[in-house]
Amino acid sequence: MKTLLKLVASLFILIIAALIIIPVLFKDDIVQLVKQESNNAVNAKIDFGEFDLSLIKNFPNFHFAIE
Repeated sequence: MKTLLKLVASLFILIIAALIIIPVLFKDDIVQLVKQESNNAVNAKIDFGEFDLSLIKNFPNFHFAIE
């Protein structure tokens, strides 16, 4: 019972860590994809500066906010 509880706690911590680390590691790829898809959707060239990228705020979807 104790080992099962440790396993579940470790798995939970691993999932939370992955949700925090994944947007940081793939930030450039995600930004490039957002720019490309938004340029394809409108008849203009879209570029932006600061933004917020999170997996936790709107789980299981990405939260991408442009300021």
